[in-house]
Amino acid sequence: MQQLEALVKMVPTKEEEGKLFNYKGNINELGSAEKFVRAVLGVPFAFQRVETMLYKETFDDEVVHLRNSFSMLEVSDHANKISASI
Repeated sequence: MQQLEALVKMVPTKEEEGKLFNYKGNINELGSAEKFVRAVLGVPFAFQRVETMLYKETFDDEVVHLRNSFSMLEVSDHANKISASI
């Protein structure tokens, strides 16, 4: 999961994407990070796919968190109804 999070943080801006994609110079003159991102840009929807994989990886934890939050809200609501009736 850490690798997916790191890849999501590497998403280039549209301007950076355009510069890398349209780079006409010697590819070997680019830094290793730029070469990697340029190669990833050649994969259709690569960064969207990574975001989807990360979402799928964290989905169950998010559901548990939301269920706990709703449970707390229900308990709080019930307590408010009881105190209002007193």
